[in-house]
Amino acid sequence: DLLDLTAARISIERLCMIESIANADIAWESRLVALEHRLARVPQLADDNLVFNEKWAVLHAELHAALAEQCKNKWLLN
Repeated sequence: DLLDLTAARISIERLCMIESIANADIAWESRLVALEHRLARVPQLADDNLVFNEKWAVLHAELHAALAEQCKNKWLLN
């Protein structure tokens, strides 16, 4: 089930990204560049290297949300 759920999520997020790109504007593009820039400078793992760094996890989630924010299809977003 987890593999099927993951595959479905990847497919849906891909469709959201395609629509976001189609609806892109310079503000959205700038936001993505800035988020990626910030994310690249934060270590993914915490000091003990067993769990995600909380700051990285928040930025990562923010980047994924931003990738889909120009998608206007509410059914894909839900």
